[in-house]
Amino acid sequence: MRLADCVLGFGAKTTGGKNGKYYIVNDSSDASMLNPKLGTLRHAVIQPKPLWIIFSKSMVIRLNRELIMTSDKTIDGRGVEVHIQGGAGFTLQFVKNIIIHGLHIHDIQQGPGGMIRDSMQHFGLRTNSDGDGVSIIGSSNIWIDHLSMRNCYDGLIDAVMASTAITISNCNFRDHNEVTRRAYAPQSEWKNWLWTSDNDLLFNGAFFVESGDPKRKATLREGFSCCKTRNLCGATYTLFRCTSSY
Repeated sequence: MRLADCVLGFGAKTTGGKNGKYYIVNDSSDASMLNPKLGTLRHAVIQPKPLWIIFSKSMVIRLNRELIMTSDKTIDGRGVEVHIQGGAGFTLQFVKNIIIHGLHIHDIQQGPGGMIRDSMQHFGLRTNSDGDGVSIIGSSNIWIDHLSMRNCYDGLIDAVMASTAITISNCNFRDHNEVTRRAYAPQSEWKNWLWTSDNDLLFNGAFFVESGDPKRKATLREGFSCCKTRNLCGATYTLFRCTSSY
């Protein structure tokens, strides 16, 4: 759980499932949306308490509907190879303290709507999901690290509805042309938002448009220099050391 001590940048206060119990995912199935099977990823992410979610083995998970998470969770794919592919993606809606680390997320499709459990106490009717790899809606303190993402129907990562305190670091994004897009807001508004990119590699027409006060961004970058020698840490600001290609 020392991984949670490494996050810097906008999501620096993210704790994920730190100090919670470990939950071992040993079943790649995703059959029931209302009563997820014990040992599946869907069962893990709806639990009410902080959890550090790990995997017993390498696996491919096809999500039949969007995966809706509760707060205070870490999904940690280190030590195995976990692919989320061929189905729906992740939804982080009105939650906080989420770490997603070390997964391959690709070939994500729009998920059909229907009744989906979003916690142990609640389920509700959902419309079709957009087809994002990771959809962040009205959420805060999110760290997305060491993900390999490509070929999602809509966006690779969407952050909307005043989502804030997000660090995306050490990721590889492919088969998608836009690294950032400020949808539904005019430039006169988003030019003041603090979005920064540090040491990212952009290929084949992929682009990142920074915004916000340059002095504040410089301060953030200086903060990373304190972390370069820490063995466990390789993460910082909204996008750091990510590679993107179209």
